[in-house]
Amino acid sequence: MSTKREIKLQEVKNKLENWKEIILPLYKILIWEKQWHPFAVAGVSTAIFLFIWLTDMSVLTTFSLLGLFATLCDYLVPIISTSFIKPDSWTPQKEALYDTICGEILIIKMKLELDCSMYCRMRESHPKMYFAVTTFALGILAWFGNLFNNLLIAHLFVTSILLLPGAERTKVYTHMHEIQNKIFKEYVNPRFQVKKEE
Repeated sequence: MSTKREIKLQEVKNKLENWKEIILPLYKILIWEKQWHPFAVAGVSTAIFLFIWLTDMSVLTTFSLLGLFATLCDYLVPIISTSFIKPDSWTPQKEALYDTICGEILIIKMKLELDCSMYCRMRESHPKMYFAVTTFALGILAWFGNLFNNLLIAHLFVTSILLLPGAERTKVYTHMHEIQNKIFKEYVNPRFQVKKEE
């Protein structure tokens, strides 16, 4: 591991130090350690968005409450974790898992930074491609936003992001792709060939 990456990893570990007792169980849920975890993630996400929909809060109120919740958690979690969790309960196995989690967070952060820098560089290196991609993406987003309820889109987006780590770990997407290919080969492709022969 390079020295620069080690320094960045240590920075991530230091920033999350107060949250490490909370991060471990959350990570286990997000990677679907047990079979009921994806249903719990989707259920909690749906319950939160259902609450927002039923209360009919404005966008400003919703973001204010989210900010208030984040601020309270940021202040109270370190106090609660140091008060109720004993320092000797932190084992080498937990430390190894914490290192793994911080490494994965660093990889995601570096990928996002790389993607953003590539997109920004595309403006200078390939301005026509940048213009086409940006215009198309924003046009599709505007069309989707007009076609569907924005809260529904936000719910589907947030739930998909929360389910992504577990789906990648359990190879759900690979399995779905194999099923899709099988259906295409067995049902769609033969019908298409019959129409061609006619």
